Amino acid sequence: MKSLKKNYAYNMVYQVLQMILPLVTAPYISRVLGTDGVGAFSYTRSIAYYFLLLGMLGINNYGNRSISQVRDTKEKTDRTFSELYSVQFLVSAFFLSAYILIFIVFNNTDKLLYVAQLPYVLSACFDINWLFFGLEEFKITVTRKVVIKLFTTAGVFLFVKTRDDLLLYSWIMNIGYFAGQCYLWIGLRKYISFCKTNIVENFKKHIKPLLILFIPILATSIYRVMDKVMIGSFGSYSEVALYENADKIVMVCLGVVTAWGNVMLPRISNLVANNNLEQCRVYLKKSFQFINCITIAMGMGICAVADRFVIIFYGNDFAGSGVLLSGLAFTLIFIGWSNTFRNQVLIPMEQDKYYVRAIITGAAVNLIINSVLIPLLGAIGAMIGTMIAELTVAICQIIPMRKSVDIKTYIIDALPFLAMGIIMFGSVRLIDWLMPSYTIISLLIQIACGAAVYCSLCLVYFIRHKDTFGYQILKRILKILHINI
Repeated sequence: MKSLKKNYAYNMVYQVLQMILPLVTAPYISRVLGTDGVGAFSYTRSIAYYFLLLGMLGINNYGNRSISQVRDTKEKTDRTFSELYSVQFLVSAFFLSAYILIFIVFNNTDKLLYVAQLPYVLSACFDINWLFFGLEEFKITVTRKVVIKLFTTAGVFLFVKTRDDLLLYSWIMNIGYFAGQCYLWIGLRKYISFCKTNIVENFKKHIKPLLILFIPILATSIYRVMDKVMIGSFGSYSEVALYENADKIVMVCLGVVTAWGNVMLPRISNLVANNNLEQCRVYLKKSFQFINCITIAMGMGICAVADRFVIIFYGNDFAGSGVLLSGLAFTLIFIGWSNTFRNQVLIPMEQDKYYVRAIITGAAVNLIINSVLIPLLGAIGAMIGTMIAELTVAICQIIPMRKSVDIKTYIIDALPFLAMGIIMFGSVRLIDWLMPSYTIISLLIQIACGAAVYCSLCLVYFIRHKDTFGYQILKRILKILHINI
């Protein structure tokens, strides 16, 4: 077995890295390109994302699970990969062709921007992250993509200088993303040998489970990506930019949650395949406690500093992102709940129908709310729709498990962290009132105070509950420091 802690560390780096490096460039890009430039890129990227999504066709979760179930046998692993990748390549090539026809051949609006998004759509043909996730080889995806991400970030700072460089910025970002997927193919034969397969049989065998897992991914995109398309359609590129920059902060924090889910999915799938259900329950309880601890801290903390943060980080033009960031921050908690139960119960145990129903319900709720509120409130309407949709998804995924999982116990376990988050929020807002000037120093003081309050409260909680994962981690740290408790 690969080390679960090391895999989580690698995967968290991978998830956070692909979000945090663009965040490093965000203050610079926001000031250079302005709200219209950021909004135009975000709008066209969101449309290109749908073709990338269609090309991948749910392969990430399904491929991850499929590889993890057979990885103990080399021959089965080779055949499974060959079957799945042949389907992925043909489907992604089809939607790449559709993108070229619709937005490049027949479209006359922002054509050059859509051309610049082409490498992004093309990357679906070469994305095999699911293979390495299924093999629990997370180090490979991290170390190889770090290099590409760093080069991309450097390119933005070196070559994007004025508002006229929007097209150049688009090319740098999309070529960097494409190169990151292609880089994973170097040394692939060390892990996989391609097998000759029947493409027709491959489609018959895999298309139904792929579609089942693709439906919720597509539905999720309605409230993670479609909101930006709808804001741009009903409003302006400036509104898209305000929402994009608020969402970008949340997505960076979401990398921590996603990393844990990606690590646990192959581990739990392998345990289920070996009928080790008791260990699955142990992992689920610890995971839920861990996710509550970090998501409540991030959600309440971001909400407390949002107004000050966006002005300092993005500039005065993005002051409107503050209220959006405050609302979207709470979705971290809801996503953490749904991600934990989805990746550690529903998908490993092949209860895909409950996952699909939950996501479709959330997407329908979001689409209805967006259709009503975005024309009236703009980006704020999209924020409200996203919050309600994420909560709906979490509830719909938890309810089907009430007979096999003691939901009441899990809810009770979350309450102490919620109380600690509220106390932290109050302390940070008090500092905001005492220090009205918006400076980097005042922001850092707020963050440091919030972290100190929350960590202190967690420390007390973990010491009093010696059977928790937090106490075990704390005891190891104190042992290193030669402190006995």
